[in-house]
Amino acid sequence: MNSLKENPKDKMSIIHSRLVTFLLITPLISLVTACATNTPSHVKESADFCEVHNPERWMKVWQNGDAESTERYYQNLASDIKTTIKTEEFRNIFKEQLEIPPNEYRKEYSNDYVYYRKKISELLGEEWDCEYLKYHYVKEFEEE
Repeated sequence: MNSLKENPKDKMSIIHSRLVTFLLITPLISLVTACATNTPSHVKESADFCEVHNPERWMKVWQNGDAESTERYYQNLASDIKTTIKTEEFRNIFKEQLEIPPNEYRKEYSNDYVYYRKKISELLGEEWDCEYLKYHYVKEFEEE
């Protein structure tokens, strides 16, 4: 009779153990699924972000190289970047950049190109690079 009393406890222990496992694994599966569904949009955003910096696009605006053309160019670039970025994860790259104190930023990143390349690569989970960004964010271009 003693073994019958232990048996229901064992069954409860197994049920409890499975419930805990389910509760632990469900958020993990949700997280993986969410990341998997966001990956195509992040890939598109990163490609669009790169294309916004395409010299063929900005040469049309920045024809004269004067202050007015330069101002118009940066306004257009900022507007294009804003419309390109759609996910919160991608927006966070820009928010985080603004939160880094300038002295620390310069110590860690030689320029914005290095920052964007690193952060977008981290977001995508693979190496990302955009040759166009070098034209905008690297003052002295050196081959890597």
